[in-house]
Amino acid sequence: MAPQGVHHPVIQRRRLSILGVLLATSGLVSACSGGSSLTAEGPVPDRDHRLTAVSVPRRAAQPVPGDPDHGATADEFVGSDSCLDCHMDRHGSLEASFHAGLLKGALDSVGCEECHGPGIDHVGAGEEEYIRHPAKTGKAASNAVCLRCHGDVLSAPIAEHPLWVETRDVGCVSCHEVHMDKRLRTAERNRPDTMSAAALKALGAEDVDAETCKTCHPDFHPDMARSGHRELATEDRACGTCHGPGSLHAENGGLRNLILLPTRLDAAEADRSCVDCHASGEHTLRRWTCSEHRVEGIACVACHDPNKALGDTLHKEDPALCIDCHRDVGAEFRMPSHHRVREGWMQCNDCHDPHGNQSGHHRFDLTREACLKCHAEKSGPFVFDHAAKRVEGCTVCHRPHGSPNQRLLETRNVRTLCLSCHPNLPSTHELKRGSLYRNCINCHVEIHGSNADRAFRK
Repeated sequence: MAPQGVHHPVIQRRRLSILGVLLATSGLVSACSGGSSLTAEGPVPDRDHRLTAVSVPRRAAQPVPGDPDHGATADEFVGSDSCLDCHMDRHGSLEASFHAGLLKGALDSVGCEECHGPGIDHVGAGEEEYIRHPAKTGKAASNAVCLRCHGDVLSAPIAEHPLWVETRDVGCVSCHEVHMDKRLRTAERNRPDTMSAAALKALGAEDVDAETCKTCHPDFHPDMARSGHRELATEDRACGTCHGPGSLHAENGGLRNLILLPTRLDAAEADRSCVDCHASGEHTLRRWTCSEHRVEGIACVACHDPNKALGDTLHKEDPALCIDCHRDVGAEFRMPSHHRVREGWMQCNDCHDPHGNQSGHHRFDLTREACLKCHAEKSGPFVFDHAAKRVEGCTVCHRPHGSPNQRLLETRNVRTLCLSCHPNLPSTHELKRGSLYRNCINCHVEIHGSNADRAFRK
């Protein structure tokens, strides 16, 4: 009689081949998913009555290279019933897990031996060395067993799984527990994202050192060693300075809702660790409390990647980074008259402080000061200064980013702009067509201020 779960005793066990994995990655075959699968007998029809298990083996005509069970015959498999004699507890935990389908012979499954390998020598001798334990075997062989069913992680990558499987020296079982009770796992997955370090600590999470994080993240982030935060890789709290206490995250297979990801947090919580460190020192953020970015809920990580190399933390260069959010301003830089930001002559931060305004300064003061950095000749001091410039700032007449009018003016005709503040003209100033008075600056040439004439005529 063939062992339990082996439906074709005269042929070798068929394992998902590298061809099957490549087909899965190209979307032609999705391992462990609905649709037809490749077998020696032809396609297996769609199965609507899917088991609750995540993993049900799919067979292909050729084995996965490196498959530790390649070449094993049906006679070497004893079936899950034999495992029950000694491992009733593990059998029960498997039945409660996402891999329960392995015990039901689904798609030629050989039950426990699907992961632990042929059991005939182990049953005969009773020695642990004659059975495979995924957590103790080589990572390549252990991962090959997982990819028999989970080849779809290469075609639908979640949390960089291709990098983990193909590049990093990390086994699947380093994060995933095969016998995990699916009810507990589902409860953890359904837990809402933890929104603060305090909430994590309330759940019992504790700080871990950098070496614990490196167990699963040996090369993340690639630029961390060159970043301004490189010392965090060696200090006690290390990664937890920004990501919060990580013990629960590490103990639960890396669940994302048990660690702080600044890009998914409320801005105030995401900025907490940044402000804690940057409240003093070389890169002080004293003005951040007055920043419009802060008021509008824009977090530091919206613009900065704290793990990137020192001096290169912006996601994009200025002005591209600013225009991503300020698209209306980006459009103004395409006006006929504009500041030459797109041409590379200047940047947004030449005029704007993205981290905040000086406390007590008003918007028009800041605008005026920004303008006078380059246009100092317009500042004076003049004996007779243009009051509008002092009271409302340069933007009362000029559009600072771009305008369809010459000299960045608000209106096409200068007289229209002047009349908005000076409607009561002398009776001699006729504005009919052909009149000299239609263009105010024909006479009032020193419009920003004069040292000789109150009416700015000289």
